[in-house]
Amino acid sequence: RRRPRGQVCWVSGAAQGIGLELCKLLAGAGGDVVMVDLCDEARGQAAAREVQAMGGGRAAFVRADVSRGDELRAALERPQALFGGPATIVCGNAGIVVKDDDARAETMLLVNSVAVISGTTIAAELIKQAGKKGVIVNTASLAGLTPVVNTPAYAASKWAVVGHTLSLGFLRKTHGVRVNCICPALVSTPAVGEFFKEEFNKAGGRVKALAAQALDARKVAGTFMRIIDDDALNASAVVVMPQKVFVHNPRFEAVLGQAFSDKVPDYLAGAKL
Repeated sequence: RRRPRGQVCWVSGAAQGIGLELCKLLAGAGGDVVMVDLCDEARGQAAAREVQAMGGGRAAFVRADVSRGDELRAALERPQALFGGPATIVCGNAGIVVKDDDARAETMLLVNSVAVISGTTIAAELIKQAGKKGVIVNTASLAGLTPVVNTPAYAASKWAVVGHTLSLGFLRKTHGVRVNCICPALVSTPAVGEFFKEEFNKAGGRVKALAAQALDARKVAGTFMRIIDDDALNASAVVVMPQKVFVHNPRFEAVLGQAFSDKVPDYLAGAKL
């Protein structure tokens, strides 16, 4: 089991919101936590002091831009120097949201998707090289399971995380590493949460009601801890909604079975190509 006590932990997007709450829980449970964020040094160090005040484990802030591959790798290698070993509990939580026509849309894809995929690969290799076992939990979103008209590119970035996670069951055998992701609905956070609250309020009607049901970041962080501790869970997406928390069933067989079903029409039937 991967209980945090005595483990080195690594969390990106760690200076606020879900990441900060998760770091508090990890340190409070005895884990040594490397807190990675792009915020300024003073704010990051203040967050690390807040986390360390929880008692139990230690906390160290590392400033890094995870959209840059060199900085991401360096940040994942820092636990060795800080706490004497690789991180065996890794949470790729950094994420941003902008509209599709925003100049930062490409950066959003790099942070939300590419950094998660690359970070998972690097972290798994570091764990394997050290001869240890580990667990990786990445932050996706309910937007990774449903359409999002407000920002389709954000939805695409989170669908990528879900698809990547569901495809990594083999890492448990090859690297001794479990990989899962978490898919929260709207969460009360200063950045992504506020963006969607504003969008939902502008939309009005039934959509506006979603803004009033925003999750507490502490509930999402608590679900992270449950996933970390659940040794049976692998290559799965856990959905966190106000009503309940559940493991997503992607129904692969139903998708593939359509090819053999007489009830599903052939889209090209009668077409001249």
